Amino acid sequence: MAGLPDSLKYSKWDHIEVSDDEGDSHPNIDQKLMARLKKEKRAKDYEEFRKQHPDAPDPIRAEELMTSTSRTVINSGNKETEKQKQAKEAKEVGNKHFGKGEYTEAEEWFGKAIELATEDATSSEAKKQLAVYHNNRAAARSNLGKAQEAIEDATAAIKLDFRYVKARLCRAKVYEGEGEVKAAYDDYKRAMSYEPNNAQARSGVDRLQPAVDKIAEEKLIEIKIPEEIPENRVIKYNVPGHGEIELELPEDAQPGQTIRLQLEEEEEKEPEE
Repeated sequence: MAGLPDSLKYSKWDHIEVSDDEGDSHPNIDQKLMARLKKEKRAKDYEEFRKQHPDAPDPIRAEELMTSTSRTVINSGNKETEKQKQAKEAKEVGNKHFGKGEYTEAEEWFGKAIELATEDATSSEAKKQLAVYHNNRAAARSNLGKAQEAIEDATAAIKLDFRYVKARLCRAKVYEGEGEVKAAYDDYKRAMSYEPNNAQARSGVDRLQPAVDKIAEEKLIEIKIPEEIPENRVIKYNVPGHGEIELELPEDAQPGQTIRLQLEEEEEKEPEE
């Protein structure tokens, strides 16, 4: 696994070339425009890198490496704890091993980050950071062929940060590799709902759509309408695996007619803020 290119190393993202030898702070430069151009370039570079290396762990952001005691940090308004600092250091070591293809070592160091960060993960930001550690370990475990453990880690990341797209995509890829088509499709689709332009999510949805449609077709159940239709047009029917259901018949339903219906599956709900 190749390391991050220079354009994706956050410490280098503050530099952008301008014409006529004018620096970013030159009075003739529109600072708001310059900031927007930088942001767009970073996003484009990062998206390009994700296409080439979808399994790469999250890069270390420059602000994560700051150790100044004056820094405002993520622990419920207090300063960053020593364990949180150590967890980020462990993550950095894990990322380096991952980049070299040393997945066993990466798994171990991401595990250390999880152990160090779990106790103090009380604020929203701290939980998101812990989610990153779980997702990175999921990626390492996936590369080691530890599918179930990878799914467990990705699921833990999603519980901590429900809209964490990378964790959704990681879990979707493992599900797909294990033949869990519907579960993979659901993760790809959910990821695409958060990032409509995400190429990996869209590709996953398009790739699995035919198989999901076939599964839905196979799950259609046939119900024969009784010869005598109740006045309230509600009949009870025992569906294997679901138990007894009540079905309100449409106005045009006829006695003895066979109808096919698809039972709705319970959708994963996003937790309330």
